[in-house]
Amino acid sequence: SGLRDLTLRTGGGTAFTDLFARIASLTPSIAVILTDLDAPLPPPPAYPLLWAVPAETEKPPYGRLLQIGDFG
Repeated sequence: SGLRDLTLRTGGGTAFTDLFARIASLTPSIAVILTDLDAPLPPPPAYPLLWAVPAETEKPPYGRLLQIGDFG
């Protein structure tokens, strides 16, 4: 069993503001966030960001986008 075998849930409900604050307190060199991007985004953080999404989606206003999941 591996990452490709996981069922990825989507549907919104993520609150990114607290998450971004907690990440910033760690002074990361990068943050990788697994999400469906179905939530309002806070202002851009001061650290590089990689959005890992389970399906094709619109490009977010900041960060890099990586599509993961079922590639058929």
